[in-house]
Amino acid sequence: MTKANFQGMTKQELRAYVLKHRDEREAFYALTDKLREEQGLKLPQQSRCMS
Repeated sequence: MTKANFQGMTKQELRAYVLKHRDEREAFYALTDKLREEQGLKLPQQSRCMS
């Protein structure tokens, strides 16, 4: 299975991927990173616990 390129995806593509693959934490974190980069959007910082 090929690993998805989250950095190469647009915000909309990544959101759709996360909704389809809800158990993939790496995709979720990539989406939150992309949202955090947007100007004016503030998300709380939390540690990434991979349990």
